[in-house]
Amino acid sequence: MQRQPWQMTEAEWDAERESVRPNSVQSRFTKSSGSEATVKALRLEFLLSGVRDGDKARWNEASAGSIKLDRDEVEDIFERLNTPVRHSDIVIKALAEGLPVPAEVLACYSDLKQDQVCSWEQTDFTF
Repeated sequence: MQRQPWQMTEAEWDAERESVRPNSVQSRFTKSSGSEATVKALRLEFLLSGVRDGDKARWNEASAGSIKLDRDEVEDIFERLNTPVRHSDIVIKALAEGLPVPAEVLACYSDLKQDQVCSWEQTDFTF
């Protein structure tokens, strides 16, 4: 059974994420390389665990005119969308959702503060 990203240690997650980075030196694309790129993109999406999905949804709603965001909200969402997802973000999200994060994963984050977990949507992700 495949382990979820929040069940991986930071080192394991980093190695998995590195393995799906696109090969930027490839100059000739084939059906096979296109399929490989698709598999890597799907794997990356899995590894990111939907950490930015809420922000993406709000941004899309605002872009469509369904909701109105004030300047601070726009800046906050834009900043989060342009900040790379870290393993700690995934662990915080998992804890906020009540998922059983393994002890060996939590051991990497002894400085994790409870208030970062309590309000997932409002978390500033700073340690």
